Amino acid sequence: MAGGDIDFRGIAAVDFRDGFILDGYGTVRFTDCRNIISLRSPVSGVTGQVLMVNVWSSGPVIMVGRGGRSLFANCHLGDITLSYPAAGPTLFTNCSLGMVSIDHAGAAPSGVQFLHCVMSGYTTDAFATEQWLLESMVNGNVNANGLNSRIENNRVSGTFSAPFTDTFHTATSGDTTPSVSGRDWLTLANATATIVTNLDDGTPGQRVTLMFTNGSTTLRDAASGGSFQLANGVNFIGTVDDTLTVIRRGTIWYEVGRSVN
Repeated sequence: MAGGDIDFRGIAAVDFRDGFILDGYGTVRFTDCRNIISLRSPVSGVTGQVLMVNVWSSGPVIMVGRGGRSLFANCHLGDITLSYPAAGPTLFTNCSLGMVSIDHAGAAPSGVQFLHCVMSGYTTDAFATEQWLLESMVNGNVNANGLNSRIENNRVSGTFSAPFTDTFHTATSGDTTPSVSGRDWLTLANATATIVTNLDDGTPGQRVTLMFTNGSTTLRDAASGGSFQLANGVNFIGTVDDTLTVIRRGTIWYEVGRSVN
C-alpha cells in the first residue's frame, strides 16, 4: 500500500492472502474489521500511524522501522513483532495477542505500552527502554531485558526475568521511599534518623538486598503502616554492615532473609 491516509471500516479481508503491506507514509485505520490475515510494515524509515480498533485477526503484526504513534484497542491479533522505530510510541490496550517481541537494536528509546492485555509471551531486547507492561496476563514467559521500564501488576504463568543493575547504588540521604528501578542492591546511608516506608519503582518478583552503613535507618513494617512484611511484624533498625533482603509481591516487600553483622 502506497502513501496517504487510508480508512478501512467493517471489512472482512477473506481474499487478502498476503494480508496488508504498508510501505508508504500516512495513517492507516482499521475499524470493526475481521480476517486481517496479517499487517506488515517492512520498510525502514517510513513515518506513519497505524490505528486499529475492534479488529479480529489471527495473523501477525510486523513493523520494522516505521515511525509515528500507533494505537491498537480491543483487538484480537497474532504475534506482535516491533523493531524500532516501528515501536515509537505504540499503545496496545484491551487486546488479545500472540507472542510479543520488541527489538530496538540499539536505537534511541521509544516506548511500547501494553495495558489490560492478554498475550502468549513477552520479550524485549536490552535497548528496549521505557516499555510498559501493566495489569496484563502473560500465558508464558516474560523476558524483559530492557531498563527503565514499568512492569507492574501482571499475572505471568511462565518464568519472569528482568535485569537489575547498578549494584552498589546508594540511596539519597533522607529519602523515605528510595527507588530500586533496575537494581538488586541498595545501600542505605542516611545521615540523620530516617524511616523508610517503601521502595519505589519495584516490579513483581524483584528481589532487593538492602545494606545499612549506620544506625540511622528504620524499615517500617506493614503492621505499622509501611510496605514491608518483616519478621514477627516488627520494624527493623539497621546497624553498620547489616543486610536485609526483600522480594516484592503485589504492593508489599516480603523479607526473605537478614544478616545482623
